[in-house]
Amino acid sequence: MSMLMVFLGGGFGSLLRFGFCKLSYSIWNEIWPATCMVNILGSLTYLFLATRFPSMSPQYNELIKIGILGGLTTFSTFSYEIFLLVQKGQLANAVMVFGLNILFGVVMGIWIFGQKLV
Repeated sequence: MSMLMVFLGGGFGSLLRFGFCKLSYSIWNEIWPATCMVNILGSLTYLFLATRFPSMSPQYNELIKIGILGGLTTFSTFSYEIFLLVQKGQLANAVMVFGLNILFGVVMGIWIFGQKLV
């Protein structure tokens, strides 16, 4: 049952990320804003669930946290997009993309939900 929950959630999360990428490319002609959005959304959603529902059932944990959020967020794409920006000589954009992902995905999550984790 665990594998099925992760499989279903991962497929759904990947489709969400695909939709964000299509939307981002149609608006900005770039994919990196979508990666930033899904990483921030995924980080904040995970922290929200961890703080508001600390005793989530294993099935929902596998479906949502591991499956959906795992399929939605992506560190590999984030890393590759920064690499490409540096390779193109767009160092300022690379630093901005890195900062936005870290600042909003991690720091804002700690600021918003941090008091609940302790």
